[in-house]
Amino acid sequence: MILFPLYAAIVWAVAFAWRRTWAGALAVIAGSVAIVVLTRALQVLGLGGGGFLLLLIAESVVVGGIGLVIVLSPRRPDFPHCHRCGHDLRGLDGAVLRCPECGTPRQDTPEGRVGKPAVRVDFERAAEEAGVA
Repeated sequence: MILFPLYAAIVWAVAFAWRRTWAGALAVIAGSVAIVVLTRALQVLGLGGGGFLLLLIAESVVVGGIGLVIVLSPRRPDFPHCHRCGHDLRGLDGAVLRCPECGTPRQDTPEGRVGKPAVRVDFERAAEEAGVA
């Protein structure tokens, strides 16, 4: 039974990696069609009961439906943009610290960063101080 969610996760991961592309849409369609083909093959061979075949059909609908939602979700722009309104920030010099459209602080400035800066640990120095090295 672990194969059902694992298969769905693989199809959705491919859809997420290729969202907003034809390759992503084809991957989701191929993933759903593969389940339908498996269901039909099991029917022809007389394997699996009606309940199992119904589960496979439901799996195909869920994988395809959620996969298409993922494929149609927008990609993050590759250029600097405002994280709030999406305004294109290309061409602005470093003196502009806020988005000209909505006034949100830019994320690439200290004023716009959220949270504390990451703590960097020097493991070699820590090992020397502890007497391990």
